[in-house]
This record gives sequence, structure tokens and C-alpha cells, in this order.
Amino acid sequence: MPMSATGRLHGFESLAERRVLLALDFVGGMTEVLSQPFTLKFTTRQRPVRHTPDSGPPRAETIPQLR
Repeated sequence: MPMSATGRLHGFESLAERRVLLALDFVGGMTEVLSQPFTLKFTTRQRPVRHTPDSGPPRAETIPQLR
């Protein structure tokens, strides 16, 4: 998906991810989106779990507040 904020194409694997990228581009203030920026590691009651998001903004303070 092309983003005007970054001037580049960004991939997505689900419609939910596409909607987030579209919203970030629409609200403005976003200058960069990183692919697979980090891995979340946590434990559920059953087992340890790892999840690597496909994309995200470089810093938490740069995320626009969506209402």
C-alpha cells in the first residue's frame, strides 16, 4: 500500500493491518513506518508466546491518537 507520509510502499497481511496503515497516513504526523520493528514476548496461562508485528511507527510517542 503506498503511503503519502513516507513516499514508499508498505506491505500488509490482513485487512486490519491495512486499515491501521491507512489511518496512520490519513491523520498525519507520521514520517516513518518500520517493518517488523520488534518482537513481543509474553506468557499466557498455557505457554510462552512470541509475536512480531508486521509494521509500526518508530517510537510510541509518534503514534497519533485515533478517536
